[in-house]
Amino acid sequence: IYKVVVSKKGCKEEKTIRINVDNVNCGEPNIFVPNAFTPNNDGNNDVLKVRGRWISKLQFVVYNRWGQEMFTTTDLNNGWNGVFKGNEVAPDVYNYFLQVTCLDNKTFMKRGNTTLIK
Repeated sequence: IYKVVVSKKGCKEEKTIRINVDNVNCGEPNIFVPNAFTPNNDGNNDVLKVRGRWISKLQFVVYNRWGQEMFTTTDLNNGWNGVFKGNEVAPDVYNYFLQVTCLDNKTFMKRGNTTLIK
């Protein structure tokens, strides 16, 4: 906690700021991919994206059940909306590969799946 006191001509102003320092944990639960999403344009869970703290580098790839690449990104702000080659895909279970590098230069990798629900 830092406290700053400024005084001039009898006027006094005080401000306090608290700084929290977290340890970087490059893994679950700080890195998360939802196990389901619903790209139906209702504003809730419409996009499948990686959520996480301390991520500095990302590779996220989504595959269909036959191993065909449906979506790939290296941008943490970019996610999959359930569209492939301009067409909405069918509800199904899709596999993903995730690799991230965190601010401490440690890496985390995961293979998993998510369900597209309509």
